[in-house]
Amino acid sequence: GYVRQIEVVGDNVWYTTSTGRMYHSTDKGYNWVVYNTPVPDFGGAITSSSSGNFSFSSATDGLIIDNNGVVYRTTNSGANWTTVSTSGPVYTQGLCFIEGSNTAFSTGGGSSYSQDGGTTWSLIDTEQHLYVDFIDTTTGWSGWFNMDDTTGGMWKWQELDPNASLAELENANFVLYPNPTSGQIYVAVDDKLIGKHFVVRNALGQILSEGTSICG
Repeated sequence: GYVRQIEVVGDNVWYTTSTGRMYHSTDKGYNWVVYNTPVPDFGGAITSSSSGNFSFSSATDGLIIDNNGVVYRTTNSGANWTTVSTSGPVYTQGLCFIEGSNTAFSTGGGSSYSQDGGTTWSLIDTEQHLYVDFIDTTTGWSGWFNMDDTTGGMWKWQELDPNASLAELENANFVLYPNPTSGQIYVAVDDKLIGKHFVVRNALGQILSEGTSICG
């Protein structure tokens, strides 16, 4: 078994192994059953492309993301896994399927989130993240390679109150520059828009970019 790859939801405990198997206990570790998974080795010791991460949101519902970005889902505690047909960016360094929800976050050479159990993923950023964990759908952290007196080597998720009124959002300020442009475009937003999904379209209505605002 791998030290880092241990998952706990209530009395349920899971851990993964170097032969791609998953052990599951429903009584805090007194008794165990073992399942096969689609991942050959969760630590990647067999080949560099064989590793994976897993996370459970309940006693039965879980996700695996392998090192190729393929997403698998189980609804029976890990006994069987089904490949998920995904859209959007999926990262392979860290995974958190938030307990009691249908929301998952993936991290790596960027970060993304899914609100439908791992099918549709929305880009958050393209910064370097390590592992990620959430205590609920609005509070979470990920590790960061960079560390100085300002950043401290950690990311913390920040999300605007979902109950904010439409009037508050209509009064929010943003600046888009340079405009026109044939390359990169920057959008600076105030605090009212942090954590909101955005879509940038051209004059023909075609989507050029979309994601979630993460800073003001």
